[in-house]
Amino acid sequence: MSKSWQYKHVREYLALLRAAQEALAKGYRIRLRWNGDAMDAQEWQCERIKALDRRITLKAGRPIGRKHSEQYQIGLFRDCHRVRDAFRRIRVYQFETPEITRRYKHLLANPRE
Repeated sequence: MSKSWQYKHVREYLALLRAAQEALAKGYRIRLRWNGDAMDAQEWQCERIKALDRRITLKAGRPIGRKHSEQYQIGLFRDCHRVRDAFRRIRVYQFETPEITRRYKHLLANPRE
């Protein structure tokens, strides 16, 4: 995010929103980041909605998503112990999470052996 889009107070943010809205009303395209593409009114609306959703989620305290759930974190904890067991030559037949399974699939023991 470029320096001009960082703000300390809400009034500064609202002034930025108004300036962007005026520029879009004149037919200009706006750019939020120095390395980002210029946006038209429709792309700007989508970006504003995503930013608002992020702010609401951050104010709520707990992030949402599959990887933030307690069940997923417990599965990672168990998989961590299973990987340690596999390195200690203890047979491990499966992992709970797909990410660990993809990364450490070569450590799994064959149940037919």
